[in-house]
Amino acid sequence: MEQVQTQTFSVDITVANSWTRLGATAVAHMTEHLYVGVITVALPVIGSAMGLSMAQIGSLVSTRSLVAGIVTNKSIV
Repeated sequence: MEQVQTQTFSVDITVANSWTRLGATAVAHMTEHLYVGVITVALPVIGSAMGLSMAQIGSLVSTRSLVAGIVTNKSIV
């Protein structure tokens, strides 16, 4: 009888870990979207405060996207 309870407890921990990982992934993904959304709206203000042209701001956005793509592809492989 003890072995059945131990196995059930082990399954419960695995299910809890799965939900925890899912929740953490969802929060990380939401944070990424919020970051991109806020930065996109704030870039003209940041650019004018720093004296950047629209081309320089576009270069910053492109560089950020390129680096994010490289990092993502490296983590998959």
